[in-house]
Amino acid sequence: MNYLTFFVHCSLKSTFMKNITFLALLLLSTISFAQAPNWQWGRNLISKNGSESKPIATDAQGNMFVVTSFDQAQITVGDITLANTSTGTSDLCLAKYNSNGDVIWAKKYGGVSNDWIVALNVDALGNIYLAGRFQDGINLGNGVNVQGSFKYFLAKFDNNGEAIWAKTNTGTSEGFYLNDISTDSQGNVYVIGHLNSSTLTFGTVVIDFPQFNFQTNNTTSFVAKFNSQGICQWGQGAQTGINHNIGNKPNSLTIDSAGNVYVAGEMFNSSLSFGNVVMTKASNAYNSHMYLIKFNADGVAQWGHHAGSDSVNKISGAYAVNCTNDAVYVSGKIVGNAVFGTTTITTAGSMQIFSAKYSSAGVSLWAKTPTITNNNSLSGVTDSDIDEDGNLYLTGNLTGAVFNFGNNNEINSPFGSLFVAKLNGMSGEAQWVQQAGPLEINNRVYVSVANPGEIYVSSLMTAASITLGSITLNSSPGGYDIFTARLFSPPLSLKSQEDSIAAVWPNPADDSFSFKSGYFIDKVVIYNNAGQVVLNRELGALNGTIDISQFSSGSYFLTLHSGGQLQNVKLLKR
Repeated sequence: MNYLTFFVHCSLKSTFMKNITFLALLLLSTISFAQAPNWQWGRNLISKNGSESKPIATDAQGNMFVVTSFDQAQITVGDITLANTSTGTSDLCLAKYNSNGDVIWAKKYGGVSNDWIVALNVDALGNIYLAGRFQDGINLGNGVNVQGSFKYFLAKFDNNGEAIWAKTNTGTSEGFYLNDISTDSQGNVYVIGHLNSSTLTFGTVVIDFPQFNFQTNNTTSFVAKFNSQGICQWGQGAQTGINHNIGNKPNSLTIDSAGNVYVAGEMFNSSLSFGNVVMTKASNAYNSHMYLIKFNADGVAQWGHHAGSDSVNKISGAYAVNCTNDAVYVSGKIVGNAVFGTTTITTAGSMQIFSAKYSSAGVSLWAKTPTITNNNSLSGVTDSDIDEDGNLYLTGNLTGAVFNFGNNNEINSPFGSLFVAKLNGMSGEAQWVQQAGPLEINNRVYVSVANPGEIYVSSLMTAASITLGSITLNSSPGGYDIFTARLFSPPLSLKSQEDSIAAVWPNPADDSFSFKSGYFIDKVVIYNNAGQVVLNRELGALNGTIDISQFSSGSYFLTLHSGGQLQNVKLLKR
């Protein structure tokens, strides 16, 4: 049995770190990211249709959660088989996997008719949030159910998949759509969506769209905040210029540690406004722009930006947004020209990937797109995530060209594949890219980053199989599959070697190693050479001893976490 012995001392002066610099220099291993990480494993689950839903999320311990809908008589997840109690219509299956891809549990939820998924999210405490839609009520177990007809719902579950509460809108549901959900560190949950009605009500909160003519504009965007008990706190809706019968819709949102909310989407309307923030296109032609808007913690719009071509048939949109405390990253697709601050991205007629960074005050910092060998190619970002070092991970699909992300990071995709790209969050420079396929260009690809270096990817399989490096997943007969896969890329520390967090000794080690630091070590994570987590220990101590007597001989990657900083050591076990 692993054991941990602590000897807690008072805080040490910074000169202590200088004295152990030589030892840290000997132990710290610098890991190159020039080569893309390998696919570690893949799993697939039967799905009724896959559609545009976001089926994947991770928690702080590196566990992965996957949700799917199924209309077969039963679904098998690992060695767990769940029955569909309303055969012929679809139920929902939510499953939890550990970082090695082993099933921990799987649960089934559903009503007497069809149920669909929209998005999945996990908060800092491990609670699970699911947005979906039902045809004729839904039973989520544990005495939690929602009634109605063709309504969207938002539900909260504990880390074991037991329902805590579920909510839906009151009043009419005609033309109302949920698109994405996110959470903050306080347990609040946020939703975005679009609708073609003049009002939307959540409990006592009424979102009005007084200038909105849904017969002309079709749909417009909204965002709402709920507390940890599922009570709506505020909601904001967009007003639009009367121009296009597609309207506008939000696709992604993210929340920073201060409760500021960033929403990204696409606008066909001549203008789009939230409160006093107005975004106006230069042309009323058939085209769309990506948009990004910031709200403060009270739901008041702070600033907004949009970008895209004003020529006819040039369709651009933002599909992913992430933030740190001082920056926000937005990604998607562009056609034609798009201006981000002083940077102009130009495509020669094809749909192309873009990613851009703004400061928290709305100042454009950089914008990036790959170079391509074929102007008729298609590509776009469909999701993104950031790790605790501030690195940005993009996923999406591409076809018809060689795509160069910079720094000799190229993908050749003549017939369609998914991509995963890691960008340096400070500069936007590509660190590596990876691909898998085949994948249809319309299949959205999703990503979730857990512990540093653990990257989970999910999409819809419409081909008979998909190849992820040396791994091949075969589709279930008679339907679509949702697949998930894991990449492992050992992280780099943000700190220089001179400022290493802790001394670690002995190395090589026999049965244990010790660490000593002038900073509180929050957590220790150890990975084997296959990228599997073999130890994940919450600490909160200045020093201690870790038992590794049960580990096999060989090399491991040790990551020490302290206040958001990392130190990485290549540890040898004799």
